[in-house]
Amino acid sequence: MVQFADWKHFSSIQVENFDLELDEARLRSDIRKNLAMPFKDEKLIDFVVDFHFYNFSFCKDEAFDERKTSTLMSILNDMFLHDMTTSDPANTMSQSFNKFKGEVLRHSVERPPKSIKIFEREEVGKILKFVTNSYYRRFRLYKFAFTEKVVRQYTQVMPQEVEVPMISPALGLAIAVQSRAMHMEEGDQQDTDENEFEDE
Repeated sequence: MVQFADWKHFSSIQVENFDLELDEARLRSDIRKNLAMPFKDEKLIDFVVDFHFYNFSFCKDEAFDERKTSTLMSILNDMFLHDMTTSDPANTMSQSFNKFKGEVLRHSVERPPKSIKIFEREEVGKILKFVTNSYYRRFRLYKFAFTEKVVRQYTQVMPQEVEVPMISPALGLAIAVQSRAMHMEEGDQQDTDENEFEDE
């Protein structure tokens, strides 16, 4: 069964509450509460919240209804999480854009069960232009911020260099295993004798 993006991540009630919220800080807080994010770093979470805040602002400027807003924000959410959580080098910016464009078009043509018409033709052009000038303009910045950093340490060695072995301690400082065991037994016996003497 083909799954469409309308109401996938944002319900009609949630979108309506976003639309009624006039305070920017509270709107960002509402977006954060309604999204399940696989990131623990607070800075990365703030990136995601900002991303969706401007996406919602675009929907509001274009007077999208609740269904269109939910659909576009859900498509963008899936695209963003896929791009930022995959380390596949084949997932390039052009590949990501082609996949996003395909998803938008899949929600712009009434041809069930493969596609459904939610966006009008004029709206598709505005959406592609907005995402190109916002998300894809900062695509490499997002990738840099969300890509896990790998720290490697290298030790430089001169060609044909022979490592100097570690100097062993003098044998005079060593204690034979048998002598050490006997010494420990004598210490335990002495402690026992002292305890018996105190009991008397």
